[in-house]
Amino acid sequence: MRGVDPVALRVHDEVKIAEGRMFQPSSSEAVVGKAVAGRYQGAALGQELHFGTGTWKVVGILESGGSSFESEVWVDARQLADDAKRSLPYSGFRIRVAPGADIDALARRIADDPRWALQATREIDYYESLSSTANTLYIIVAGLAVLAGIGAMFGATNTMYAAVQARTSEIGTLRALGFSRGSILTAFLAESVMTAGFAFAIGALVAWALGLGISWAMGGIGFAASTFSTNVVSLRVAPQDLLMPLALAILIGVFGGLAPAAAAASLRPVEALRKA
Repeated sequence: MRGVDPVALRVHDEVKIAEGRMFQPSSSEAVVGKAVAGRYQGAALGQELHFGTGTWKVVGILESGGSSFESEVWVDARQLADDAKRSLPYSGFRIRVAPGADIDALARRIADDPRWALQATREIDYYESLSSTANTLYIIVAGLAVLAGIGAMFGATNTMYAAVQARTSEIGTLRALGFSRGSILTAFLAESVMTAGFAFAIGALVAWALGLGISWAMGGIGFAASTFSTNVVSLRVAPQDLLMPLALAILIGVFGGLAPAAAAASLRPVEALRKA
């Protein structure tokens, strides 16, 4: 819940009114974010929200390209302060500086002003500080992925050893025809990497489908932020999100297939045909 003035749309130019209109000051009207609309009772265009001691009519839907603003409800700041029995309607200010202005100098001037107990920071730095818990979660997930990758590497090794065992006669025939050890090594190593790449493609497709399905079924994923509010996000798998999993899959294919490929390349033609 955010109390704002109508000028907020000029400060945050990435926020648009997708449906309806902006609220009128002192009229008990509200605009809700796209991620909030329909998720809570009354949070839909033309309906009424009940919170605090008042009732607020929803007159617009906010859209901001999937940012956290779509998880907010905007109402008139002074009216919200009256509802909360607060003498001052503002707990923070967001300002836009003119192009070419020295932002750091402005921040120092605000912080050094003895008349006010204010601290100025860039908005991107402010949100970065709020995402510290998400960074911890990212490290945990990455660690679990590495552990799972190690297990998958042993699985790839066993699979490739079975493939070498099943193709002993083919290996002996190729060696008898003059194929070098390097060719045998490269062939089995390429097969291991291609198998890992195929598994990666299946996993990426499943993750993409699950993200869309869960977001559609639940209307977004809500999580508590350190500002005692709830953010609603959509699960999306972007192409850049797949770069690290792709690199991990290639490493699994290479290191998981290296030992079996070396074992296949070390077979002598006579021994391979005899074992067959």
